Amino acid sequence: MKSGGNYASSLRKLVTSLRKAVPAFEWDEIDGLAGYCHGISSKLKLWEYELKDFSFPSQTLKIAELDKVHPVTVKNYKVVLSIEASGTFIDAGTVEDPIKDLEVNIVVTDLPGEEPESIYCAWHLDSHPPKNSKGPTASKFAHPRYHWQYGGKKVWENINPDFYGSHLLLESPRLPHPPLDIILAIDFVFANYYAKQWQTLREDDEYQRVIEEAQERFWKPYFLKIQDNWMNRSAAAPLDLMPFFFPKILD
Repeated sequence: MKSGGNYASSLRKLVTSLRKAVPAFEWDEIDGLAGYCHGISSKLKLWEYELKDFSFPSQTLKIAELDKVHPVTVKNYKVVLSIEASGTFIDAGTVEDPIKDLEVNIVVTDLPGEEPESIYCAWHLDSHPPKNSKGPTASKFAHPRYHWQYGGKKVWENINPDFYGSHLLLESPRLPHPPLDIILAIDFVFANYYAKQWQTLREDDEYQRVIEEAQERFWKPYFLKIQDNWMNRSAAAPLDLMPFFFPKILD
């Protein structure tokens, strides 16, 4: 993120595109977040924001073309997004990771009245601070800096152990993924749960520019650091991003 005003402009352009693609839904909360970001001074060197329990439009499984769903009695669902993010302002042209802390929660639940008790599906993406390979802070399992994990605390908080059927819920693998800000998180939800609206959005030039700008801000440092593992022989392996690498053994 280069400045609060620059980021606020991107959010407002995003809202304009969303209102055209999903006219029946109000995006005022995102617009309000844009106003907040506009007031963040780059002189502080730090930025942060939070979006809690943002509900996307209700969706039927038929319209969403989701055929494999259990329980089979579920016909409609809604998606709720929450995100907390903080980081630093970076200069143009640098590839430094601008994110300090990140937590994204996507909760999918049935609509009220469909089941005797609400049921949940959740994905959790967060940032894991780099840890030493030895000592008390070492992680025993692969723990990429940015990763998705199925289930997560939102399921553990809401689950009724007597109502979860035959599904086995574990501390599932942490799947590496580039970081998501609010712009990329919204696009992620549309891409995976609102296919028709997502295709409409992708035909919108303004929406495409906003997504490309967000990817430039937050994905370019991520992928360039991984690429450096092969392009720069003397570079240290990016074990914080991808712990599946081994430390390099140089000739």
